[in-house]
Amino acid sequence: MIDPQQTELVSVLAERADEAQWVRNTARDKFDIALHRLRQPNVYRWKNQTTALLFAGVVSLGGTLYALNRDAAI
Repeated sequence: MIDPQQTELVSVLAERADEAQWVRNTARDKFDIALHRLRQPNVYRWKNQTTALLFAGVVSLGGTLYALNRDAAI
């Protein structure tokens, strides 16, 4: 027959095992989320870089066309 102390010990160990499993699952979920975010492109940064490069290209093209028109007018 199992005495009350052993029953209490088994229940405490079962609770701790459940808590440990919950911690492992939470850590695994956080790892999976971080891995997913790492594999996804940073859309906000990409849009900002694209806008800056597009602006620089337009300014450069405008300057080139201005210089060509000025040289053609001479």
